[in-house]
Amino acid sequence: MTASALVEQTRRRLGPVGVFGAGAGALGGIPVAEERHFVAGVERLGYGSLGVGEGVGGKDVFARLGVALAETERLVLAAETLAELEKLAPAVMGE
Repeated sequence: MTASALVEQTRRRLGPVGVFGAGAGALGGIPVAEERHFVAGVERLGYGSLGVGEGVGGKDVFARLGVALAETERLVLAAETLAELEKLAPAVMGE
C-alpha cells in the first residue's frame, strides 16, 4: 500500500474531524449514564473518532475510555494525555 493510499484509508476510518476534548472539563463531572449517552450521540452523528481526557478531580482517562469502548461499535478512541503531564509527581517528570 502506498503512503497516500494509507493516508486516505486512515482519513476514511477516522471520519469527520472528530471530537476532541470531550471531557477535559466538559464531561468530567457527569454521571456515567450521561457520558455513555454522549458517546452514542457522537457515533450517531457520524464522527469517526473521539478523544477523552480527565479533568482535575475527574474520572481516570482509562476508566473513561472503558465507558466509551463499551458504548461504541466503530469510534476510534484516543486518550488525551499531554494535558495530564502536570499532574505527575515531580520525581516522575525528572524535576
